[in-house]
Amino acid sequence: MKQCILLALLFIVPSVCALPASALDSWDFNAERLVIASEISTQITVEPAQRSYTLDSVEVNLSFFPMDSERQQVASLISSPPFDAKTDTMMHISWHQPDQRILELSVTSTVTTEASFPSLSEKVPFPLQELPKDLLLYTLPQDNIDSDNPAIIRQASLLASGEDDTYVAVYKVGSWIKANVNYSLNTITEDVSQPASWVMENRYGVCDEITSLFIAMVRSLGIPARYVSGVAYTNWNDINDWGPHAWAEVYFPGYGWVPYDVTYGQYGYVDGSHVVLKDSLDSSESSIIYQWKGSNVNVKTAPLAFSHRLTKKEGTLPPPVAVSVRSLKDTVGFGSYNLIEATVTNNLPFYHVAEMRTSLVEGLVTLTPDQPLVLFPEETRTTYWLVHVSGSLDPHFQYTYPFIVGTEQNVSDETRFKAISTGQVFDKDYFESFLKNARDSAHKTYSTLVDVECQPHKSTYYTYETINVSCVLKNRGNVFLEDLLVCRGDDCKAADLGISQEQSFAFSFVPNSSHEKEAMITVKNEDVAQSTLLYYTVYPAPDLRIINVSYPPLLSFGQPYTLVVDIGHTSLLAGGDVVLSVGGERGEAHTWHLENISQSQRINLVLVADALDEGPNTAHITIRYRDRNGRTYSEERTVLLQMDKLSFFNKMQRFFTRLGRWFSGIF
Repeated sequence: MKQCILLALLFIVPSVCALPASALDSWDFNAERLVIASEISTQITVEPAQRSYTLDSVEVNLSFFPMDSERQQVASLISSPPFDAKTDTMMHISWHQPDQRILELSVTSTVTTEASFPSLSEKVPFPLQELPKDLLLYTLPQDNIDSDNPAIIRQASLLASGEDDTYVAVYKVGSWIKANVNYSLNTITEDVSQPASWVMENRYGVCDEITSLFIAMVRSLGIPARYVSGVAYTNWNDINDWGPHAWAEVYFPGYGWVPYDVTYGQYGYVDGSHVVLKDSLDSSESSIIYQWKGSNVNVKTAPLAFSHRLTKKEGTLPPPVAVSVRSLKDTVGFGSYNLIEATVTNNLPFYHVAEMRTSLVEGLVTLTPDQPLVLFPEETRTTYWLVHVSGSLDPHFQYTYPFIVGTEQNVSDETRFKAISTGQVFDKDYFESFLKNARDSAHKTYSTLVDVECQPHKSTYYTYETINVSCVLKNRGNVFLEDLLVCRGDDCKAADLGISQEQSFAFSFVPNSSHEKEAMITVKNEDVAQSTLLYYTVYPAPDLRIINVSYPPLLSFGQPYTLVVDIGHTSLLAGGDVVLSVGGERGEAHTWHLENISQSQRINLVLVADALDEGPNTAHITIRYRDRNGRTYSEERTVLLQMDKLSFFNKMQRFFTRLGRWFSGIF
């Protein structure tokens, strides 16, 4: 009998990324718009396991193709074979009973991309306080973007400490990764994308892993961020072509999603060569799913192949910044230090990050690394590079050192200074004041705001119970809070709390007395001292008792009599169940359910002496109470009821009375 097999494969686009451009070419990177011809293709090889086989269908769900977005428009999109169905994020393509051994699939498109700078013109306060519900998902940890990792939380919070501007906080995360995580096509990461925590620990990765770390760190600060897959152009190492690439988009309230490519050093924008093919919560999401149905057959799939070609460019981006460079000393001696000053002006009415770069000059050591510069709208800032002239120069010569400072958009300026044997030698400390002033100019506002919410598990307790309290702390400030002590009395719990992070704590304790109505929870470290009161009511354990029982000394048959029961208690909460019962030796009993019992109460029970024996009769008076937790309390008092002499007729009545009660007990 033939077997029909349905199989499926999931594929993620491999992490061999386009590499950052080393010297960007103005022909495309500075163009306002690029028109790009795109082709994504793969092939499926049919491999029969036996000479006789059937292949009923092959189906592909592709989620990796150009899509319309704010900075990208798709003019045409054609698949071969034609797709059966398509949504904004998924394309379904199928073959039914194919005869070919090799099935070709391709998606061709024409895409226009725009390289405009996002218009963030005003400060978005940090930390973010409120977010729409649909964006909260982009702040949560995922498989690869494990933003709940303690090391990620700590490092991101330390970088953002003291910042009150979301744009600056995000930039500091990106620039730290750029400076501290190496781009490496290591075989460990080339085929399988590693989680962000692995990249944090090992400090290297490819573009998808670097992007995962960036998103994880940003999310740990409570800022929404998503993973973007696509292609981008690079001329690194003479590649000069497009390749698979990954970058991020960060959500700014009031402005929307803003692109960040940390691998390329592009913060808050990406150049026009970036073509978006997919956005997702995590880098582990599949890009193509294969399914086939048949018998005695298998299929072999090939990785997706990409081909992109620039067909047109339109316009040129205006220079986002102006750069002016000077050397503080025009002439120095051999072995001297000098300081290069660059004044950078943001030409845009928006935030901008200028990726500053300096030239390499033989015989001159630059001691200050190149750093991106965050510029507020239309702001002018000054930055410095400390350089050192070699002391081993020929005294017969005069040396001129050109020093060029430029940006990614090829905006640059040059200064020159001379070194001569008779020139003044300036030591490093001479320029430290300039460098210190530059560092001090970055003023920060520190906030150690902590939300403390504590609630007992219920509002009322008995003295025999344990009070359980749940507390949630959220760091709403912009400082990483270390060595916090969360205390209820002497019971303290230690914690570290990153920016926008929250943590839960539990306390359990026995109340000191029935008069206790509140407890204080304190949160403190060197910078924080905060407390909150939680309220509850504690009642003593119920103490129900029968104080006295009174009754007539002699009862007459068939006549009513009053049994008076005095009861008391120390604490009966409303809602409890109080049952009073009076029973005899034969097991018959009368039962009353009592409500609203006062602390001292007399209860008059009117009974009829129609089933008692002549002479003394033992009666058991029992009172029971079940508290709100289901715990039962009871007390019993035994009395002797004296019955007068019975006539023969009385005894007959008593017999039938007992018989009737017996029958009613059965039924």
